[in-house]
Amino acid sequence: EKSIFDKGTMMGYAIEQKAKHPDKIVLVRIGDFYETYGLDAIILCNHASLNLMKSDIKAGCPWRNVQKTLDSLTESGFSVVIYEEISEVDAGPGPSGKPASKMKNRAQSFIVTPGRRTYPHALTLKRDLEEFPADRPYIGIKGSPSSGYFVVEISLEDKRLTPHSRLNEEAVHHP
Repeated sequence: EKSIFDKGTMMGYAIEQKAKHPDKIVLVRIGDFYETYGLDAIILCNHASLNLMKSDIKAGCPWRNVQKTLDSLTESGFSVVIYEEISEVDAGPGPSGKPASKMKNRAQSFIVTPGRRTYPHALTLKRDLEEFPADRPYIGIKGSPSSGYFVVEISLEDKRLTPHSRLNEEAVHHP
């Protein structure tokens, strides 16, 4: 009897990929949905306001909502590894001579992190290009009200540091 955890099942595939990326949420494209399993599914539900699917511990979102889901996860500090369907392969006839069904191949497509939040897959060739949101910078603050504050803005996307010195408390609170 085949288990949902066996090699060759989607759950088995997700378990294999999770072993390669234990510190990331594994999101796998299945048709028009991106799905995740186990603890990753629970995290997805808690941080992206999604619901568990069926009786298995799995959750997902339609492909149209993947960037919104990724934004919710990265805003909470999570990194996500994304696997896409890359093609259908005709496996040919099996040992019994019966034609085998078509199997989907999947490959790692991208890793989205809090510092690199935009998932560019399938967006670059669209005619109606969407405006990509700029990743928010990191901010470091040192100082005191009496001596003034030193603030450094770090943009990973632009690979830029912008220092600001001798700021008063009001300047630190307002961008």
